[in-house]
Amino acid sequence: MTKPASKITRVTLVCLCLLGLGFGLWQCVQRARTAALNAPLVIPAIAARLTMINESDCEWLITVSPFDGGEGEQWKLQVGKTREVALAEGQYRVEQKMLSVNSAAAPVRWFTFKLEAKQNYRWRLVNLLSSDAAELRVPLEKEDGK
Repeated sequence: MTKPASKITRVTLVCLCLLGLGFGLWQCVQRARTAALNAPLVIPAIAARLTMINESDCEWLITVSPFDGGEGEQWKLQVGKTREVALAEGQYRVEQKMLSVNSAAAPVRWFTFKLEAKQNYRWRLVNLLSSDAAELRVPLEKEDGK
């Protein structure tokens, strides 16, 4: 016949079980968080996809607002990074501000562009802002076949 477990043994066993459950729950939360951070951008069917690629040697602050007013969105684009966003179809006003210099004298440019639903657009930020008329055209490239 076996001897009944002492109260200390039972308490230790319960504590170990609770510790194991807590650790298992923590692992589940961490895996879910990692999966959410690595999930691909889901683009609604009515949206356009805009991919901003910073190929320059400076950081940019990009602000995109609906042309007819409304709340805009703002993104900081670091050197060598790419950011993909989904925007509703429509006309937009853009402010592109260089962050790698004194903020009071930071170069800024404004322009507008129109996005069509279910289309993909690429914006390569390659060089410094220019006053040359050829450089002031809308910098978006519409991707074919997507």
